[in-house]
Amino acid sequence: MRLSLRRLALSRIRSRQRAKGQALVEFAVVAPVLFLVIAGIIQFGLIFWSQQTITQIARDTGRWAATQDCTADVLKAANDVAKASTLFGYSSWDSSNVKATYSDRASCPPKDNSDVIWVSVDITHQIPIFFPLVPGNGNLSTSAEFRMEPKAQ
Repeated sequence: MRLSLRRLALSRIRSRQRAKGQALVEFAVVAPVLFLVIAGIIQFGLIFWSQQTITQIARDTGRWAATQDCTADVLKAANDVAKASTLFGYSSWDSSNVKATYSDRASCPPKDNSDVIWVSVDITHQIPIFFPLVPGNGNLSTSAEFRMEPKAQ
């Protein structure tokens, strides 16, 4: 009787040791897939966050440009707004990244509310892609359009 209890205890210990080894092998198989999924989620999160941020920068810059005349430095304003934001991968923009177009530059600024002049701000930005399976190359773009306001009398 005593001998069979001892054998039973030894067999339980061996099965636990085998189960520990099995769990380690299962983790080694599942871990790379888990890390790939987590890295993909982080990369997509950075893309969505950056897209929302450049959209907000374009809106803020467009609102500012709508209150200025057509000679205002929209690029400097966009860079100032972007510096204050938390845009991923931003260092500075040049004229290839920020474009401001006016619907009627000849009569700018509008004399009164009957004049309708629109300002459109287009922004492109490249974010770094560290996860190779994400489609695209990290180029993001957005635009915002606002009606210009007449100067206060």
